[in-house]
Amino acid sequence: MAAGSGGREILRGGTGKDTLEARDGRPSDRVDGGPSMDLCIADSEDRRFGCGHPLVASHAAAIPILMYHVIARYRGQPNPQLYVAPSMFAAQMRYLARHGYHVITLEEAYDYWHGAPLPTKPVVVSFDDGFRNQYTKAMPILRSHNWAGTLNLVISHLFEGNYGLRPPLVRTMINRGWEIDSHSMTHANLTGLSHQALRFQAAGSRRYLHRHFSVAVRAFCYPFGAFNSTVIAAVQRAGYRLATTTSEGFAHVAAPFMLARVRISGTDGVTGLAAKLAAG
Repeated sequence: MAAGSGGREILRGGTGKDTLEARDGRPSDRVDGGPSMDLCIADSEDRRFGCGHPLVASHAAAIPILMYHVIARYRGQPNPQLYVAPSMFAAQMRYLARHGYHVITLEEAYDYWHGAPLPTKPVVVSFDDGFRNQYTKAMPILRSHNWAGTLNLVISHLFEGNYGLRPPLVRTMINRGWEIDSHSMTHANLTGLSHQALRFQAAGSRRYLHRHFSVAVRAFCYPFGAFNSTVIAAVQRAGYRLATTTSEGFAHVAAPFMLARVRISGTDGVTGLAAKLAAG
């Protein structure tokens, strides 16, 4: 069963092993797998219920998740490694397109590991924190290739007037196919927090995003890449299905709450990007 592209639709599975496909680039479809082992293939911001399809052994390929931060020219600010000039980001995306890569969301990677198909040479393009240039610079470049990014949003960045992503911009990104995941409430190092503070950062940010943007929020991104067994347990209790780190490498389904990423810094250029993708 497949959804069309005319607006919000509802797909319900039966008692067998149906495939419910609602991936149409439009948020807020409802996919209800029911009590069986139906496979749900949906957009990251669709609403899912009863979609408990198990992992599929033949769908265990590692997937690169590129990690970007600030898409702007470096002008002497702190943390120069976080800056990638818009012209260089555009060149890197052209490289991906010319070499047969297809940008997917993290949710599509999750669906693949559970049995859904993927295009050849998939790659997730993720952005941390929530900087306005991710909307003004990165989004148009990705859109020129008919691609959408995955945004790991820190809630406090919604209220940073000078550089943060204001809520209307986030809503536009959602409507253009972007996946919105949590990067905590305030970008705190979670490893030293009390249980109450940790719950605020993990579960609280998920509730906030769901309430204010009507998004599912199935993935968490650890601030500073810092985590331990207590943090992982809190993220799992909060209802997340995946979590990304700053550990270098491709993402493997065997470690869904310790997914590695490929850091892209301002000095990498196109050749650095190519080398990191080739290294696996």
